[in-house]
Order: sequence, then structure tokens, then C-alpha cells
Amino acid sequence: MSHDDRYERIRQSVAGVFYARNRLAGELEALRADVARLEAAMRSALCAGDEGGARELSLRKAARAEAVIRAERALAEVQREAMEATAALVGMRESMRARERDELLARVTELSIQREVEQLGE
Repeated sequence: MSHDDRYERIRQSVAGVFYARNRLAGELEALRADVARLEAAMRSALCAGDEGGARELSLRKAARAEAVIRAERALAEVQREAMEATAALVGMRESMRARERDELLARVTELSIQREVEQLGE
């Protein structure tokens, strides 16, 4: 596999990780909003004297709060992966640039030697 192919594969992986991160962040935001709605509904039920409804809402809120915790952990893991993938991509790109510089320097040196040889032959 060529250097360029590996770079492209890593670049696509990074894009996938960022897509997953953004999707998880959106899901987490929706879960948090749901917890807030359930909290408000639970308070309304309590104010209205509906203890059974408030209890049911409290159970639903607790389940959503657990889902928020799981989503936060998943998001933290994906963010860590995103940072690692980005670092790998940057490292690969720097390696490619160094290789290109070395190849260019070698070509310039070759042409310089060739020119000196031609001047000596004149």
C-alpha cells in the first residue's frame, strides 16, 4: 500500500470518527433536553398533586439520566479517538512532506552534479 493510499485511508477514518462524534453529541443534547422536560413535567405533576404521575416521570427521568451518563462516556471515548486519529493524520502528512522534501533535495543535488559534470566536460 502506498503512502498516499495509507494517508487516504487514515483521512477517511478520521472523517468517520468525526461523524460519530457529532452524531453522539447530538444524541446527548437530545437526551439532556428530554431529562429537562421530564423534570419540568414531574414538578408540574407534583404541584398538581399527581404523585403517581410524578413517580412515573421520576422513573423515566432516572432512566434517561443513566442514558445521558452512557452517552457522555461514549462521547468522551469518541473524542479521544478523534484526537488520536487527527494526530495520526497530521503525522502521516508531515511524513509525506518530509519524503517529498528529501526527494526534491535529492533531485536538485542530482541536477547540480550533472551540471558540474557538463561544465567540466566543456
